[in-house]
Amino acid sequence: MISKLTKRIRRELAAGRAERAGVAALYGVDINSPAARIGNGLMTLSLVLRIVEPLLVLLLMFVISAVPAAAQSPGNIFGSDAQTPGRGLVEAIKYFRNVIFIAGIAFFMWGAINMGFEKPWGGKAIAGAACWAFAGISALVYTFSQGDSVQLDTSGLGR
Repeated sequence: MISKLTKRIRRELAAGRAERAGVAALYGVDINSPAARIGNGLMTLSLVLRIVEPLLVLLLMFVISAVPAAAQSPGNIFGSDAQTPGRGLVEAIKYFRNVIFIAGIAFFMWGAINMGFEKPWGGKAIAGAACWAFAGISALVYTFSQGDSVQLDTSGLGR
């Protein structure tokens, strides 16, 4: 069935191209101009969408038919506590911070391995530093979200 569909698409695309080329020659239009290429691409896209449309309609019908069933569940989405979405966001920030920190370590290791094999390594080192910087910013956001302040020890700076 898929091969029949691809053959049909190829056949209709070839017929459409030949027809458009003939019309362009009739009116003296350059078929290699940017506007003609964009128009040709849009017409090809519309042809593909026309062929795939029945499948999309069927898929959309299945997706939309599940919506009324979802409305039947009683109760609150987040339970009785209104702070649940906020706590979920805080936990997501905390886990993302940990993942991005580990990604920074992986980028530095990748850069070190590339340096050993005499391959380009600077981009990996920059990516590792950027991951660690973003992890630091995420840690700061997490600290502020907990209601804590960041303490800076400046006692040893004046010496």
